[in-house]
Amino acid sequence: MAGHKIVEHDVLIIGAGGAGLRAAIEAASAGVSVGLVCKSLLGKAHTVMAEGGCAAALANADERDSWKVHFADTMRGGQYLNNWRMAEIHAKEAPDRVRELESWGALMDRTPDGKMNQRNFGGHAYPRLAHVGDRTGLEMIRTLQDHGIHQGIDIHMEVTVHQLFKDGDRVAGAFAYDRDTGELILFKAKAVVLATGGIGREFLVTSNSWEYTGDGHALAYHAGAELVDMEFVQFHPTGMMWPPSVRGILVTEGVRGEGGILKNSEGKRFMFDDIPPLYQGSTADTPEEGWRYVIGDREARRPPELLTRDHVARKIVKEVKEGRFREDLYYRLNVIQIHLPALRERRDDIPLLLQHFLEKYKTADAASAVTEDCVNRLVRHDWPGNVRELENVIERAVALCQSEAIDLTDLPNSIQTGGTPFISETGGYSHLSLQEARESFEQVYIKEVLTKTNGNITHASKMAGIAWQNFHQKLKKYSIDAKSFNAKKKAAS
Repeated sequence: MAGHKIVEHDVLIIGAGGAGLRAAIEAASAGVSVGLVCKSLLGKAHTVMAEGGCAAALANADERDSWKVHFADTMRGGQYLNNWRMAEIHAKEAPDRVRELESWGALMDRTPDGKMNQRNFGGHAYPRLAHVGDRTGLEMIRTLQDHGIHQGIDIHMEVTVHQLFKDGDRVAGAFAYDRDTGELILFKAKAVVLATGGIGREFLVTSNSWEYTGDGHALAYHAGAELVDMEFVQFHPTGMMWPPSVRGILVTEGVRGEGGILKNSEGKRFMFDDIPPLYQGSTADTPEEGWRYVIGDREARRPPELLTRDHVARKIVKEVKEGRFREDLYYRLNVIQIHLPALRERRDDIPLLLQHFLEKYKTADAASAVTEDCVNRLVRHDWPGNVRELENVIERAVALCQSEAIDLTDLPNSIQTGGTPFISETGGYSHLSLQEARESFEQVYIKEVLTKTNGNITHASKMAGIAWQNFHQKLKKYSIDAKSFNAKKKAAS
């Protein structure tokens, strides 16, 4: 054939997403010549759209997790139709592959003690998704790309493969064209790996990139391969539908993992209506129990929004078909919009929340316990600021505590004495306007945190929960000299 270029490799990999890049790295490590073909630019594959994380039984968030639990979750999620051997290999090797990514430079989110953080996800018994915020796929592909380009891999960008060539019963190469110049290319290879992704673009509404047109399936089929399980297309249950400009954009499962709930147009949380038999024993009976699971209660069961994607998707479709949806939205996704009684009306939850926040903010040399007197005082407090106020108090106490256990002296004065800050039934501030009362409170509070932190503005602003620049502005506003709260300078003078 005249007017074409011939390129030879030992291994030709078609597709440069996460799977294709990893296959190329592995082949190159064996010392063979590797060619990597991608239909677009390197690093632009659909892997970048994986927002939630990658599942691996690292057991960082819950030590009860293991590859066996991950394997069981995978088989149950597939209604036991899975290829069990592939599921087993995946569950066993996933932790090593995630650690490998980290060793190659991936920057995963961390727990307070420096371990890789893991979040809840649908169908997983424990928090298992290692992640980088909501851009895990981007971090994965950038890491693989940065590592791969140093392995001697030849990369052919903006090249589309049209057909596989065979020598007898063996695939021996591929025919392709350069999308930019139109040049024809004949690839010769001893082995060909197809890593071309899915077929999402055959659907009207999809979050898949333009590349997901099923090229690899067609190449394999025309070369004589048998295609199996073609009906098993997974539909992500949550995505944007309105306005048209955002139609098809994914709403990551991580939203539901952090407490997001699903309601129909009648305001009903419909996922509680029909729990599959395989999950009835592990799914919460009430919204309150589901919320306790989200915030870390090890004895609580998962909310139904964290069932497997196939079930969540079917439930949404049912609501749509039965007319319980808004036509402009299809369904409403509400993030952590759950109606719970005020904290003072459920005091039994305070010790559990206390332990959760203590774990969240502890460091290597921080307090790891709370004295009994302190717990009793916290339980008796009225908490006008509810859970957020309790969290702020514990974060502050962890920062101030100089011993192994937080005691009463580490709590704000208003809680130590059993009062509610600055507000009394006698209306001691009723002669002031709301703005004047707020400013009076701020001045007293700022002086208190400066006293506790020895006049250190950085530590004081952190305790107050605001940026140090804003804290500094308040010092200027109220003419407060932080240096005057430094005990060492006072003693020296």
